[in-house]
Amino acid sequence: MRRTVEIDDSLLKDAQRLLSATGISDTIDLALREVLQRSRLERLRQSLGKMKFGISPEELIGLRNTE
Repeated sequence: MRRTVEIDDSLLKDAQRLLSATGISDTIDLALREVLQRSRLERLRQSLGKMKFGISPEELIGLRNTE
């Protein structure tokens, strides 16, 4: 779908670099897909709620440090 929009050049340049995009359309497409994916992942995370692992944060840190 063809659109005419004004985009801040510095934002576009930064987004192209971060997304490794080749052109303006590619950058916008990738950015929109990223926003949608993050939103879906956040909704999934919230729907799963919190889980109890039966381990304290201190014990978890201790397990990380045993490598």
